[in-house]
Amino acid sequence: MTRGWGCQLSPAYLFPDDFFWGTAASAYQVEGNNRHTDWFAMEAAEQRKPPAKRRIKEPCGAACDHWRRYAEDYDLARQLGVQVHRLSVDWARVCPSRDELDEGALEHYREMLLALRSRGIKVMLCLSHLLCQKPSHGYIGRAAVDHSREIPGL
Repeated sequence: MTRGWGCQLSPAYLFPDDFFWGTAASAYQVEGNNRHTDWFAMEAAEQRKPPAKRRIKEPCGAACDHWRRYAEDYDLARQLGVQVHRLSVDWARVCPSRDELDEGALEHYREMLLALRSRGIKVMLCLSHLLCQKPSHGYIGRAAVDHSREIPGL
């Protein structure tokens, strides 16, 4: 019997008919090149140290370039039988500074959501995946929630 990705499964390992096969991604780990996050700043600082003293050995950098290649990625997911995807939003990309809303980034996330929908993949939207704006303009704790209510256009 085949299920999910077309693998042969014995009856002892069958999943219920209403089981969703899905994927999940952290925006920072797959999108790449978000220079507005606290992690990007930390990785850049680590790369200035001698290799033996670095705590972060491999910076994210371009990651797998999902920001530009999401359509290909979603095509592959559909071919694998993925039914649901957890998409995370990188708020440092959407709001690169305290009073700035990047309409282009918002539109890009909208296009990503529509791309998933057009492939019949359900979306679980993750609004926070442990990233913040750079400390020079980021918020911590309750202040982050309060500030998000003040951002024009959200």
